[in-house]
Amino acid sequence: MADLVRRLLNARPPRQAEVPLAAATGIWCRGLVARLDDHRVAVWQYLDDKNGNSTTVADYEDHFLRALICVLWDDPWAKRSDELPDTVEWFEHYFRGCDAGAISEWSLARKCRNPHVA
Repeated sequence: MADLVRRLLNARPPRQAEVPLAAATGIWCRGLVARLDDHRVAVWQYLDDKNGNSTTVADYEDHFLRALICVLWDDPWAKRSDELPDTVEWFEHYFRGCDAGAISEWSLARKCRNPHVA
């Protein structure tokens, strides 16, 4: 998780990501004890308020925040052990979208399967 958090820190975090990213950095990079669940819920709520739903991924901020959600777990290993690889895969999916700019989730998924698709 610390590697994923460092990648987010090295990207251009949108303003809305500052507080939850600082909390994730404290836990995963500095070993501080805190709770991330409230931050995860707040990011989902922000996306819902911004887009009218929490599933739209339309721009850089949406991609960044969805990647950030992947590291906002108090103890991802407490979940089923097969879910952690899925979490990392979703992080990669959304983090790649940060580089792609404002594109739809559907076109991002198509691009991931075939890099030659426009």
